[in-house]
Amino acid sequence: MEFNAARVLSRYERTARIDNKEVKYVLYPSKSDKMLVCFTTLGPHIYERIRMFWEENEEWDINFLFISDNNGKQKGGLYYLGYKDDYFVERQTIQLIELISELQNVKEIYTIGSSMGGYAAIYYAIKLNFQGAISVVPQANEELIHQYGWQKWKQVLQEVGPLPNLGSIIASRESLPSLYIQYGTYPADLEAAEYLKKSLEQKNGLYMFDCFPNGEHTSDFMTKELIYQILHLFSLKSNHGVKGGIG
Repeated sequence: MEFNAARVLSRYERTARIDNKEVKYVLYPSKSDKMLVCFTTLGPHIYERIRMFWEENEEWDINFLFISDNNGKQKGGLYYLGYKDDYFVERQTIQLIELISELQNVKEIYTIGSSMGGYAAIYYAIKLNFQGAISVVPQANEELIHQYGWQKWKQVLQEVGPLPNLGSIIASRESLPSLYIQYGTYPADLEAAEYLKKSLEQKNGLYMFDCFPNGEHTSDFMTKELIYQILHLFSLKSNHGVKGGIG
């Protein structure tokens, strides 16, 4: 079937009941024991990259789980966390990933996301000990958002409260997932990437930084082909203990 958003959603969008709430998601299922969890950018839209990973024969090499965060006053997201006194989105996200992992017999989990979703990709990959994260133009901490970020990012933080600092989270862990961080020269993205790079300097693992020559806050340089190449490398590292560092 050719990609058509309405038809794809009618066939692959599902609902799970978590914390007495109906949580929607999209799953492209596979018999593989690998899964890529796809997070979205900040904004009132649905599922990011469902077109990119669509296969017209409806057969996939790995499982793709698309999770949207349409919470908050503007229905555009709460950094996949929730409110400062109630991280309800985090609870829903963790339980949903666990549910689908069990349903699909998943053993290896990777994450991907851009901007807000890029933050979530790193946050959950570390928190849940996943194998790797692909993060495009992510935010990294509250200070850089207030100094360089868009106004709508700052408005969301008024609801979320103190944003867990990815650098501090990295520093607190003995082992980390493989990380591929792509960014451009837009000031907020460049500063976040440099901050993350510095946070990883004393850590052992496979961490790749890919800077593209563009001054906009964009994810246009992360292609489907590149994603599959990165996932293959992550899987090799996970299965064979490939060593690495910051590159």
